[in-house]
Amino acid sequence: MRTHAYDCENERIRYPNRVLVNLYARLGLHRYNLSEGTNLEFHHLKKFNTSMNFISSYRITLVAYDPATTSLVTFLVGVSEQIYGRLNLMVFIARPQANSPSPLRKEAVWPQLGITNDAYYDKGFPFWPTDFDDTERFYLLKDPELQGNDWIRLYLELALCSNDRNIPERHVSQLQIVRVAVETIEYVVVSFT
Repeated sequence: MRTHAYDCENERIRYPNRVLVNLYARLGLHRYNLSEGTNLEFHHLKKFNTSMNFISSYRITLVAYDPATTSLVTFLVGVSEQIYGRLNLMVFIARPQANSPSPLRKEAVWPQLGITNDAYYDKGFPFWPTDFDDTERFYLLKDPELQGNDWIRLYLELALCSNDRNIPERHVSQLQIVRVAVETIEYVVVSFT
């Protein structure tokens, strides 16, 4: 298997699948935020290595911004594609680099749904919904709630890019989210206990 290394901070070097690699970096950061209760934000890519196959593996070094301390954190992410052309990924590394300061732990909050790290995320992700006819179990997000949850757009962009790896950045930036429905925590607790 052949691997290629790319220096993303060198403006003269162009690297393939620019949008996709940025999304994979953001996905790893999102994974870390979910598991650790932090609120790190993507700042920029530093470098990455990738295997060049139909299904690839990426080892990404990025810089994240910690809004709680206003500091930058160097971060390592590993993402492996499981099936080509489909959104089937495994994040196998998601952590700060060894010499970076640890970000402050913060509760992940969706108070309108009763979601906190303790009550929800530590138990793993809920099962995929099976019965879409039961509309009582869904909550339609309002615009301010949508703005505070960047992961919704991240997942939408990942779904789009998994189908078209070479999509231009300008096309992705034109995506508009019209409505979002989420399964409420009350239904998940009642259904799966």
